[in-house]
Amino acid sequence: MKYLVIIPTYNEKENIQRIIPEVLKQSPGIDILVVDDTSPDKTYEIVRGMAKKISGYTCFCARKKKDWAKRI
Repeated sequence: MKYLVIIPTYNEKENIQRIIPEVLKQSPGIDILVVDDTSPDKTYEIVRGMAKKISGYTCFCARKKKDWAKRI
C-alpha cells in the first residue's frame, strides 16, 4: 500500500529537519508532500536542500502568501 503524508509548513525550519526523516522511517511506501506557505524563515530552502539528499518527497512553495497551509 502507498501512503502520502502532507506536511503544511510555515516557519518550521527548527522542526522540519527532524520531521521528514521520522515520517520516512514509518513505512517504506510513504511519500511526503511538503507545502510551504512562503515561510520567511527559509523553511522551503531547507526542504529543497534535503530533497537532494533524501528521495521520496516533494516540496511545494506558494510564491505569494495564500495561506496554503490552512487549506490542507
